[in-house]
Amino acid sequence: MDSIAAGSDADQAVARQQQMFEQRLVALSNDRDRRAEEAVRAQERFNVALAEMSRMQTRLLASEDSRKELETGIDVIQNTLRRTIKERDEARTALERTHRRPRLEQGAATERAAPATRWPRMDYHGRRPGIRPPSERDENGQDGRQRRAKTAAIANAPRPRWNCAMTPSLPSWKRR
Repeated sequence: MDSIAAGSDADQAVARQQQMFEQRLVALSNDRDRRAEEAVRAQERFNVALAEMSRMQTRLLASEDSRKELETGIDVIQNTLRRTIKERDEARTALERTHRRPRLEQGAATERAAPATRWPRMDYHGRRPGIRPPSERDENGQDGRQRRAKTAAIANAPRPRWNCAMTPSLPSWKRR
């Protein structure tokens, strides 16, 4: 009776295999879904890392451009400094040539360069003592202070009052 109610052994074996197959299929499906979710999360992490690398590369390229610009600027400054030093040395050489004076040595005149320490004395403002800068002199050699004092004296002098009787008459060619 048990066999009638339960069916044949072959049917039961097929049913058991079907059930095990379905369980295995569900397990494989769950495993596949879990791996797909892991792949999606890995793809998201990869995208985040890629975006960060892109930002870092952009910053690196910007810093490289900035470095190149700074190097170019430093090269320009160095070249200008070299040129200025060369011009300064040439000016010193020319100045030394102008400061050469003939010296009498045992009755013969010889031209020798003045030592480098014999530069003209300068005051605090870079002027030679006793010589006023051009801004304080006019073309006649007058001091600017004297000229300003004369101008102030003329400007502050009392002016005569004119009345009509004292006004000189203008010549006809000036009247209009």
